[in-house]
Amino acid sequence: MLAIVDFDPFDADAKAWEDYFSYYNTIAKTSLSPREYKFWLKESLKGKQKKFKLLYKDDSLVLVMTSFTKKDTSGNEMLFIAMETILTEQCIDLSTTTANTILQLMDDYHFGSFRIATANPLIIDMIGSFNGQILNKINFYQLSRNNINRELLNTWQKNKYIETGKLKLTRYEYVPEGLYSEYAALLTTLMNDIVRTDNREYFEETVERVKQKMELFKKNDVKMLLLMLSDLNDILVGMSIMLVYPGSTIANQEMTGIIGKYRNKKLAAYLKAMMTEETFSRFPGVETIETNCYEANKAIIHLNETFGFVPKETSLQFEVDAEHVVKFSGAQGNCF
Repeated sequence: MLAIVDFDPFDADAKAWEDYFSYYNTIAKTSLSPREYKFWLKESLKGKQKKFKLLYKDDSLVLVMTSFTKKDTSGNEMLFIAMETILTEQCIDLSTTTANTILQLMDDYHFGSFRIATANPLIIDMIGSFNGQILNKINFYQLSRNNINRELLNTWQKNKYIETGKLKLTRYEYVPEGLYSEYAALLTTLMNDIVRTDNREYFEETVERVKQKMELFKKNDVKMLLLMLSDLNDILVGMSIMLVYPGSTIANQEMTGIIGKYRNKKLAAYLKAMMTEETFSRFPGVETIETNCYEANKAIIHLNETFGFVPKETSLQFEVDAEHVVKFSGAQGNCF
């Protein structure tokens, strides 16, 4: 039997928290303790409107659904639903229960369609039942310490724009407070410039969010390495970001990007080489670097694979119209 339960991180009992953390730890294999993760999640959700739905099968948590809204490039709100499951076999009740829950969410938000991203084959199969249309594919990669193309790394660490003084590289631990505004503006530009099949989603970083993230990282001992490229007038033109969570053997490459004026000058390769060397040197416990990029971004895929990154998994972004979910739900019957 399947049942859906609302989960409010700010007002949940001990049992709900135990279930949620156990689920999350199964999916993400976090090194945080339950207490640390509870603090992390609540702090990271401040100021954000997210709804959590927990799906139980025979009293065991098997799926978590998270919904939130974002703006598109026209300034209109879009509904996003994230789902992960630990189930290994599909059942009609899962699809039907999920469809009914999605319809409840869409009534709450008043949207006629929604977006969903997942790498889980069962959820991908279920979205096919809702006639979901693929928007983007996101490839995930990993690079082991022993699998780096060392010859290429040494080559990429040399760049005439740096060596002749046309640009300069600065290393930081966390974003300096004096750079919050410039960092937020550059990250917004770079995120929206990423090559992808569907680019209607709008990404925006703000000074307030940067401040919140830096405080959260420091409180939770999340290490951040930041490489910034700037011109002779101290105008930021590129960056590379790496995060290392406490106790983890994996470092997360969040972004490596260059503004349009300075592209095609091998600067992204330079930043990736410098960041990789810095990460493995500074964190001897890190064995793997993980990163991701849109499948449409062929240049970055080539860069990653040439450097030694190997594919890990692929996540799909779908768009689904409410009418298809209604038709599916009606055809299968309500299983609540």
